[in-house]
Amino acid sequence: MRCLEADIRHRMEIADGLAGDFSFRGGYDESCFTITSWNSPFQIFDSDMGEQVEADRFHAMLCDFSGDGVPYLYVYSSTNDTGEQSFEIYGWTGQKAELIFDTDAEKSYRNNFYIYEDENNKYEIRMDYEEYCPPALFYRVQTYAFAEGTIKIICERTEENNFEDELWHVIENGVETVYTSEEYSTLTAGRSQTENHKHTLPYTCFHAMQPSTLQEMMEGLNRYAALWGGESTEQGDVQPANDNSSAENADLAGLLTNISWEDINSGNYDTTRLHFSFDDSTDQAVELDYPSAVEKIEYMDITGDGIEEALVYRYFANTATEYTLIDFFKIEPGMAINISPSVYIKELSNEVWDMELLNEYAKGYTSPTLKVTSYGKEDGVAFEQAVYLLGYKDGSWNVIQE
Repeated sequence: MRCLEADIRHRMEIADGLAGDFSFRGGYDESCFTITSWNSPFQIFDSDMGEQVEADRFHAMLCDFSGDGVPYLYVYSSTNDTGEQSFEIYGWTGQKAELIFDTDAEKSYRNNFYIYEDENNKYEIRMDYEEYCPPALFYRVQTYAFAEGTIKIICERTEENNFEDELWHVIENGVETVYTSEEYSTLTAGRSQTENHKHTLPYTCFHAMQPSTLQEMMEGLNRYAALWGGESTEQGDVQPANDNSSAENADLAGLLTNISWEDINSGNYDTTRLHFSFDDSTDQAVELDYPSAVEKIEYMDITGDGIEEALVYRYFANTATEYTLIDFFKIEPGMAINISPSVYIKELSNEVWDMELLNEYAKGYTSPTLKVTSYGKEDGVAFEQAVYLLGYKDGSWNVIQE
């Protein structure tokens, strides 16, 4: 499941970026760069030209850099090479996808980066961050390992050729080792991106992997998610509902047979569309606000008439924070009626509200108490703007407490 959850976050990240809303995903110093889209240029330092340049975000790979089943998103430019290194790596920390390393203009000045297979640690990828310190042949090198969706330094060393004895003096984690020029070449050859690499591990070589465009990556991730969910990949853009969406799980016999949807996980980045299938063989499509990901469907009697309503839980994120949206539908013969709070309370229809059904009932109300929270953002920090407690009675939602 952790792998699938990470995949969902990466798909949402790409979808947001392709739609032009990317900066809120985090990881950038907004005082330096304002990233608004995957199509925005990436700023790096070109060592050959000796100046800052712009590079694209063209290629993408989803890679298990750590061998623990948590995927990393590796995005790099069409001009990525030793003279103009330009890439970003996104991990997943259990909550959201985050930028964990990039070769921005400051890092790429006089520095080199090497992503390579570590044949001493099966299935693992390493990254060396090499800082050149002229005028001598002197390098500071940090070696990174990937684990648990993030990245960490596992080794720091200096490499120096003092020209007097023509030997390389390598100090690694405080321990000095002396190498001849030939031995030093062998030591560093493994981290070359493509040269001098001998692949001996039982999977496709990292350097032989073919990248995708971002759109191709989205399509591949959608197929991947369908396979993980046990769904057919030939059903088009409509996502079949999970087991909880079947009317057999609710007191709706003779009314509703199934709910399916089209959301951002199926390539619908404009809105969220639900499809209600009824017992009389009719169908109804309902458009919901905000492009989102449907997470689950539950059934509960909200109105107090003894017939369960359908509750659609969705995931949505904007520049402030991440939200759980809950849409409420009353099911009647051949018809699903939206009875969500925003239908009755005008103040709720103007912005996004995070929603949580509490395990409590206020006196006189037929629904559990619904807590709704709106958020703002100032100087890069999200904060609560307003909180309401709502309840359903007498045919509508009402504010219990502000």
